[in-house]
Amino acid sequence: MQEAFGNLTREYKRARALLDELDDAIDGIEKQRHPVLLDQSKKLGRQLRLARVLLHDLDGLAADYPMSPALKELLIDVDRQLDRCDRLEDCLARLAPATAVPAANLAPLVDNLPPGDLFVGREAEMAQCLEGLSPQERGWGVVIDGQGGLGKTSLALAVAHFCRREGCFGAYLWVSAKTTVLTPRGVQKDTLAPTSLDALLDELGRLLGTEVHRLSSTAQKRQHLERALQGTRALLVLDNLETLSAEDRQEVGEFLRRLPRDCKAIVTSRRRSGESAVTVRLDRLPWQTARELFGRLAEGDAAVRALVDTLGEVGTQKLYEAAGGSPLALRWTVRLITEKDYSFARVLDLLGQAAMTSDLHGFVFAEALEQTSPADQRVFAALALFRAPASLDLLAAASGLDGETVRAACERLVQLSLAESEAEHERFHLLPLTRALARTRVDTETGFRYAQACLAFARAHGGDHPEDFAGYERLEAEWPNLEGCLMWLQETGGNGFTPLQKRAAAMLPELIRVLRRFLWFRGYWNELVQVGKQSFDIATATEQWLGAVWGAQCLVWVYGPYARNEPEEAERWMQRLLYAAAQCGIKDEVDIYRQRWEGLRARARGDFDRAEVHLQAVLYYCRAQGSVRQLATVLNDLGSVACDRKDYDRAHTYYQQAYAQAHKLQEERASIALNLGLVALHRQDLPLAQRWLQEGLGLAEAIHRRDLVAEGQFRLARVLARLERRPEARDLAEQALSTFERLRHTSLEAARALSRELTQERAD
Repeated sequence: MQEAFGNLTREYKRARALLDELDDAIDGIEKQRHPVLLDQSKKLGRQLRLARVLLHDLDGLAADYPMSPALKELLIDVDRQLDRCDRLEDCLARLAPATAVPAANLAPLVDNLPPGDLFVGREAEMAQCLEGLSPQERGWGVVIDGQGGLGKTSLALAVAHFCRREGCFGAYLWVSAKTTVLTPRGVQKDTLAPTSLDALLDELGRLLGTEVHRLSSTAQKRQHLERALQGTRALLVLDNLETLSAEDRQEVGEFLRRLPRDCKAIVTSRRRSGESAVTVRLDRLPWQTARELFGRLAEGDAAVRALVDTLGEVGTQKLYEAAGGSPLALRWTVRLITEKDYSFARVLDLLGQAAMTSDLHGFVFAEALEQTSPADQRVFAALALFRAPASLDLLAAASGLDGETVRAACERLVQLSLAESEAEHERFHLLPLTRALARTRVDTETGFRYAQACLAFARAHGGDHPEDFAGYERLEAEWPNLEGCLMWLQETGGNGFTPLQKRAAAMLPELIRVLRRFLWFRGYWNELVQVGKQSFDIATATEQWLGAVWGAQCLVWVYGPYARNEPEEAERWMQRLLYAAAQCGIKDEVDIYRQRWEGLRARARGDFDRAEVHLQAVLYYCRAQGSVRQLATVLNDLGSVACDRKDYDRAHTYYQQAYAQAHKLQEERASIALNLGLVALHRQDLPLAQRWLQEGLGLAEAIHRRDLVAEGQFRLARVLARLERRPEARDLAEQALSTFERLRHTSLEAARALSRELTQERAD
């Protein structure tokens, strides 16, 4: 039997003789208690490496022989001798002379790192990687994960080159499983990339000079490589491992966990993992780093330099935003412009439309999407409709799946770097490039499920007069998504002629109805105008006259005398409101609304007698059949007319009556308290004015009605200025002015004058 594998026996005896000789030499050195000389240390090190290589090769050669008890015993002894190599290596390291050549000056045993790529920024991520590769870190190394195109490979390469310059490792092994490369001509295939675990192990074996490809099983290859790496102090860089199957990735993890303690690894993947390694998550490139990237690209390329100069700060930032902060997308689009003469406008359009950028999106996301289930893809499409991170409840409703299925799908999308999570995995969102791709997968039913989910949410927390304004906080948190729903319904509803358009057109007015008060409160006046106009047009086209009333009413509010005071626009929309009300049979109800509006309009133009007539008619109606809210409101209006007339006693009486009616109505109490403060200010009773205004401002802030908050800040600033508390007055005046400018409020010019006055006093 020994003759049958005599070759193995001879190699084994040769390796063992080397180790025996090495053992004797170390014993002699230790007995003499003299430090080992530098030349002697090098010789002993070479001897140890040769013995280790011979023993490693025995494993590979043994695969060619049938297994027998004798062969098995030989291989067991080979393992013992490899363990002996580890012990002798520790002894040599302990006895190494102080004058030994530093590691930084020694050529690596193996080094196939690709040339360094253009790399900017990411200092924090670099530091994280280096910490993960330090000897003090117990894990096997670093996992760099993140969405495609964010620079994982570039970061891994930069870290490896840094380690080589600093002499951190004795060998550098780079293996990439990347099967495609993105160029301006499209996606280029690399058919030689190792896309299986066996292929990856064979490539590592080739780099180490061992013949693991001859071994029959993956387990044998892993064991052989573990031994071959002993004493090499190697850094392994395994790039783009998401191309491997789930089973292969798991086996790679096992292999890395068993690396010799002086070896480390860097793995890049779009898939998040729970490996025993430091995880470095790459997000979009910060704008300042992107600016540096543009500058570096322009350094050696006249065409790129001319492009960057032409675009300037504004143009390059637009390109950065459209590319979602992806360095890959930025470099790709720059090459499209400079090499293929694409216009800047066309490139921006391409980045926003996944169907037009199949090369980019296919390169970045195709492999990840292939690993998703139909449920995952359904959730992925639903996420495209959300403008802000989506809660699991809304996402479940939009996708038509149960909560547990949605949560599991979101977790997988996050793991594949197709989505991001927030708030302890309770909210999820897409990044710009994935959003563009996901939009192409949104079907009509997904859109309607999304709209129905938003409508149900708005009904639950909105409405005209909610008892608890805390519901508006929920609407505020979801406003970007609700706004996205409004836009989707507007685009889908169109003129309402097809069944699809009619279905969307039927939902839009109801969503406006339950959101209009919220939009008014929170100062979304421009949005209120936009959706009001669109809702009116769609509701009119489909003859949903009640929806047309709600849409027109939004415009009457904003253009009316108590907001922007644009009489022509207000009158135009009031006529449309009356027409729509007549069509749906509620003209009598709207007439009282019209009476009050006419009174306020007369007051705004200084016709106080006419204002009094209209408002007294409304008061008569409210005392007979109106609600407490309506009664408090019209008494407040009459107090304002009296205040404008400078009849402060009568104004105070009206306001006190209104305040008594509104003791359970926060909104009305806020407005009335602010008006009582104004009367006290006109009467020169500044302490009383301050108390009323602070009460009114506190109530307005509690319900977050932004126009009332600004009015309270403005009036309180006037009081504080007279009390010689100028810094406080100036701060309040500036806050009020900022809100009034955004709202284009009727008090804007008065606030500007006060702010200028207080600012000038500070300058003087």
